[in-house]
Amino acid sequence: MSRNDPYRKKTKKEEELDLDFLPETGLNTPDGYLFYHANILNLTKDQYERTEAHGINLRSNKNFSIEETVTIFQNWRKYAMDNGLEVKKALKYMMTSKKEDSHFVWHRYVNNFWPKLCDGLPHRSGHSIRERAKNVLTDSILETLDWEQLEEQVREKYYTPETYDDEKLKEWRKVLTDKHKPTHVARVMGITATKAVAVLAKLKRSEERDDPTMIHKCYEAATSSGLNADKIREHVVNNNKTELDNLRQNVKIKELSYHLRISNSRCIELLKIVLKTILDKFRESKKGGATDDVAWSDAMREMSKKPELEKSQIYKAAEIFCQNATNEDTTTTLARSTEIGELLDQKLFNNLIRHFRLKEKLHFLLWGYKRREVWNMLPVGKDQNRYEAVLEFELANPLVSKTTRKFLKYGKVAEWIMEDRSSKHRHEAIFESFILYTHKKYSGEFKFPVKLNHLFSKKTSNVIQSILEETTDPENYEYVSLKRAKTHVEEASGKKICVEIRNKNIMMKQADAENSDDEIISI
Repeated sequence: MSRNDPYRKKTKKEEELDLDFLPETGLNTPDGYLFYHANILNLTKDQYERTEAHGINLRSNKNFSIEETVTIFQNWRKYAMDNGLEVKKALKYMMTSKKEDSHFVWHRYVNNFWPKLCDGLPHRSGHSIRERAKNVLTDSILETLDWEQLEEQVREKYYTPETYDDEKLKEWRKVLTDKHKPTHVARVMGITATKAVAVLAKLKRSEERDDPTMIHKCYEAATSSGLNADKIREHVVNNNKTELDNLRQNVKIKELSYHLRISNSRCIELLKIVLKTILDKFRESKKGGATDDVAWSDAMREMSKKPELEKSQIYKAAEIFCQNATNEDTTTTLARSTEIGELLDQKLFNNLIRHFRLKEKLHFLLWGYKRREVWNMLPVGKDQNRYEAVLEFELANPLVSKTTRKFLKYGKVAEWIMEDRSSKHRHEAIFESFILYTHKKYSGEFKFPVKLNHLFSKKTSNVIQSILEETTDPENYEYVSLKRAKTHVEEASGKKICVEIRNKNIMMKQADAENSDDEIISI
């Protein structure tokens, strides 16, 4: 039987509450206040029935609106100023018990504090208003509150979904690990107790999850944070559990923790589960008579619903992206797309002061791949040379981008394609396409730093060697050194700070004002 059941007998406490607060008729006390505002305890059955008889439903658990919350703030400020109280100490005044200080209790009673705090909120009980006031009238909020912009600040603090950066999440995980009470957490983090309970509960649920969806998320995030899928396959096929476990050392745990919104220790546990699941599923399929390829596909289906892409499919996808990419595309990085993309960033682009768009980087990747794997394999007609065969092939290609069409019309590119000797490694072909592109786009004004000449072997293309001889810069103007990055940051601060630079990415890149789709003159 519920406490609001009409057939339940009233308890002795409820009888006393009715005697104390329930008027003989109507809703107002002799002092003219609503009786359910004078009573800050849970309402009794008779009190609920009295309000409902007058068309007021106080049983609703509907969240407080912005206007209602603002009214609570305004009522408290008015009461504090009228009674000479410190506005910043609302919680102390409201929550002090008789045992702690009977003077506070007496002062609240003789000045009708609770009814005055509830003024203007006829559809809320004193009990619910008291609980809301406890959550919002905290010392940390009142100390920094601008009363001239009350509504805007209430909306921003209590009605705008919060996002937490990596440092804030670390604080949350620490209080979760230390098992602090929500009230303590709310005070430390400067939020309401209700929000603290909600955030802690969400973090706890995330920490404890090991369902298939979480495993999928962990695998996909880990492969973007250092986990090499090719190495996983190699060790799984060779049944080398030790080397498979060692792959966890390559994962950037802090980055993975940020993506999954869980602690570092939990990330390590999930990584172990991921690798064990892949190995177990592979072994299970092999026992059933599956080939290595089929068993690997079965294992991958445990990690992701997406079908595994072959290398040729990856480059086909890159070609589609190149066809549709614009200069504004910046949300994806090559480092997260392919292993070779990460190599390009580390060896070349991170060391250049000039900024190259994602669209351009993807084209370098595509041209390097096509130079070795596609264009060299095309059949050449009797009355054609290789360049003409390539040009004919690409002009008929429905996926070809405008940038690729223009690139192929550059004379040096034609010489490059017709050379019998092609790059031994894919990354060398990509670097060569970069040199060709920048040489034409900047009309030879882009000076390649001599410090990066080691990226090209002595057996590199004759065309590329001739361009490098012409454009190599011994002064390394385009090269970003740690010393130069340090000077750049210190000068930007007006020499007010001295910094130690460990990452060249802090260096501000020189944006390219030109449109990368500018016409390339045909030969």
